[in-house]
Amino acid sequence: MYSPSTGLIKQYFDTLMKDYISKLMGQCSRGDEVRRLAAYFSLLFLYNRDCDPLSEEISRFQLSLSQVLSNLGFEKALAEKVSLDNKLLLLDYLRVLHALDSLDLRSSLAQCIKYEIHESLKELSRELVNIHLRKLSRIIRQLKENEKRSLKELRECLMKLAKGIDVRVYGLKLASQDVSPLVEAIGKRVGELFPRMGPYDVERFLEKLGLCITWSWSSRRHYYPSLLILPAMFTDDFLSLLEGVQKPFEKLKPISYKGIEPSREILESIVADVLKSLGFQVETNKKLGARGRGEIEVDVWGSKLIDTTRFYVYASCKNWNREVDRPVIDEEFGRTLQLIQIPHLKILVARKLTEPAKNIALSDGFIVIELGEKASTSNAEEIYQIIYKHLREVFTGIAPPELQRIAKEAKEISERLKLLAEEIERMSS
Repeated sequence: MYSPSTGLIKQYFDTLMKDYISKLMGQCSRGDEVRRLAAYFSLLFLYNRDCDPLSEEISRFQLSLSQVLSNLGFEKALAEKVSLDNKLLLLDYLRVLHALDSLDLRSSLAQCIKYEIHESLKELSRELVNIHLRKLSRIIRQLKENEKRSLKELRECLMKLAKGIDVRVYGLKLASQDVSPLVEAIGKRVGELFPRMGPYDVERFLEKLGLCITWSWSSRRHYYPSLLILPAMFTDDFLSLLEGVQKPFEKLKPISYKGIEPSREILESIVADVLKSLGFQVETNKKLGARGRGEIEVDVWGSKLIDTTRFYVYASCKNWNREVDRPVIDEEFGRTLQLIQIPHLKILVARKLTEPAKNIALSDGFIVIELGEKASTSNAEEIYQIIYKHLREVFTGIAPPELQRIAKEAKEISERLKLLAEEIERMSS
């Protein structure tokens, strides 16, 4: 790791890395997709602003980040909240950085931070770009053919500007004074590629597609806009999307599970990571409200917005040496019925089930995944792939209208059970 030699810089460096930069790096690695992408885009912003942005730029960046996350399909309220959280973290980072009075020391410190982000992005970008591409695929499919051609040619123009920059990892920053950064970069070619749009309309178009992040600052006389074309646009997979080639994106590899104990939590972590890779917001050991008061702890609880419907997934993880028998299934089924929010999909993951247990689990509507062996730190990747394959087939095999029908029926059942519970409570009193 790069180690600053100046004692004062080292002190500030350790604080900034521990309290701010490492938090963003950690969010890139774990958590739901909206937070991972928000942290990723924030690191790209810092890196391309030489890790010393103005507070005005951070505020403008937050507005753009919120818009892009919303355009990528995340709930608007959630996109706004996550963007605000990142803005506050960046402002706190800037406050500590600017506590250094010396501009030379501050510049040296910013360069140390930039080096750390440079190295981190090299490791993190592959998975994060794949998440971004999966979100972009739906948007690109809806574009007109002439829009796809214009984007393809714009991409080629921008690639020519990437001299000595690995744009597939760090993106391409365009900056200017008083004019559109795109015009500054490629001149009249902007108007030729998008004849019905003004230069700033093209920027808004790219932002709407989720392909760029913008920020700016102003003096009394001038306006200084910047635009960051995000790395996904420069990948071959993005080009395949524009050309209509159906190419599956590389699925996420599981995160390291070393040190996770007990073994039950290893399996929960793997199941949670698989659901995250499939676009779900996930919590482990989630305590949910139960009918008749009280709470029920769920191993893995996932949710995903499908059009206007929130779809819920319940996963029970039995990382046992022994086989799961029928009484366990009866208990799990009863637990799902006791939840105030009845899940639309129930998953049971175990090494092995007895034949009667498997039959009743399937009859009760569980998706059963038998692993053949206990999950451990040594076989985590193999276990991840087994679970990923099963669940990917389930979710790709059910079209959104069918998912909405399931969600509607589950909601109706939940409401009927609620009325029944209220009636029983009234009669007993």
